[in-house]
Amino acid sequence: MARTAYWVISEAIWGTPDNAEIRAGQLPGSIGPALAAGSESFAAASGAGSITEATLVNTLKAAVQYRLSWTLHDDVADNYPASAPQHTTWLEPPELSSPGATDVTATTARPTVTLAF
Repeated sequence: MARTAYWVISEAIWGTPDNAEIRAGQLPGSIGPALAAGSESFAAASGAGSITEATLVNTLKAAVQYRLSWTLHDDVADNYPASAPQHTTWLEPPELSSPGATDVTATTARPTVTLAF
């Protein structure tokens, strides 16, 4: 069966979007586009599959709580699994590191998310 994973990132204040809103890359209530959105197709013969989505989102700000929402869509049956959508929130604090005496690098914390359906 062919499936597509869809995801959106938005500020957590907007609440949780439903499956159709995530698929469309929208905020809850379809009031506008999410801060970032994407999708990845994959094939799975059973209910398990592995998805690796590496997308740089460089518009996140420090001290703001964000929500990552994701869903899977069965493209053949045209439906979503009962466990969809799923959501996780995190606070985006800046992290500073100094690899050398003259270099200071600023990065942001990245959440690790496991899609579990």
